[in-house]
Amino acid sequence: MKVIVTGATGFIGSHSVAALHRAGHEVRALVRSRSRLEHALEMQGLAAGDVEGVEGDITDPGAVKHALDGCDAVLHVAAVFSLDPNREAEMARVNPESTDLILRSGRGLGLDPLVYVSTAGVFVPPPTVTVAGDGPVSTGCGPYTRSKVAAEHVARRHAEEGAPVVTIYPGAVVGPRDPNEALSDSMVMTRDIIQGRVPALPRPCPLPIVDVRDVAALAAGVMTPGLGERHYLLTGHLVDVRDVVAEVNRLTGRNLPTWPAPRALLRASGKLFDWLALRTGKPMPLASESVNMMLEAADRPEVSFDQGPADTDFGLPATPLKVSLRDTLEWFHEVGQISSAQAGKLA
Repeated sequence: MKVIVTGATGFIGSHSVAALHRAGHEVRALVRSRSRLEHALEMQGLAAGDVEGVEGDITDPGAVKHALDGCDAVLHVAAVFSLDPNREAEMARVNPESTDLILRSGRGLGLDPLVYVSTAGVFVPPPTVTVAGDGPVSTGCGPYTRSKVAAEHVARRHAEEGAPVVTIYPGAVVGPRDPNEALSDSMVMTRDIIQGRVPALPRPCPLPIVDVRDVAALAAGVMTPGLGERHYLLTGHLVDVRDVVAEVNRLTGRNLPTWPAPRALLRASGKLFDWLALRTGKPMPLASESVNMMLEAADRPEVSFDQGPADTDFGLPATPLKVSLRDTLEWFHEVGQISSAQAGKLA
């Protein structure tokens, strides 16, 4: 199949391009920068000639139609992903608008499947005790998740109208080879944990962590036409962040501490950092949205995630958490994101 991919220069997108290429698909990428695409491909061990690059914006109807024309299927990964409150208006516009344009254009050209990468954040706060991919969507807990909830409603509307929409809902994504210069937010959080910058946490603090290579394997695996609407929740491993710290300590031989943090202090800190971000125009190390996500999980420890379809159809998630963390740590050290002292035994 010939698959058009948006977001190919990002973390999930670049790994998905590699997975599609390995699966024998012909890949075209709609990107804003060919140089960024070449960098992302190089990180995945691919040559520029392995993927066709088409320049354009995901909100430009002409560019989208040109990029999708001649393809068999689409993988829409691109989105504005930020916890910076300064980007609220941008996310509220771009994320649902681009999703509608990509899916509408794909439908018009007869592409099948139309694969859309959403986020498990569309189920925050949890609407049910057991969260399922085809279950009810929530309201979001900040600008990013609200924008993805809006995009999710767009995708479900297209599916209700008969479009072959396949939606993937990843948890917090980690792993090696993140082409984003500033790292994606989940990777920033992981690096901060490794660097000992996240000592204060609510108790409990469950977090769904999934390996980027598992998400990419799912994106490539669902590229079968004629199966109609499908939903795949892939949250990976639901673990307490303290267990992540413990695994980092085991891998590195260090002794990073954690302390319980009062919920009121965390909420106040998130609001303060949001205020500073809006006053200075600069992103801050903490945001209300990330605090809200942590506290929603802490207040609902009974919530579970139904990954049955991903497991039954593709045996995912397949990567153990300790492997994901080890590979992430080693890659961080390799590219200078953490020091040899912070990598410890893995240096």
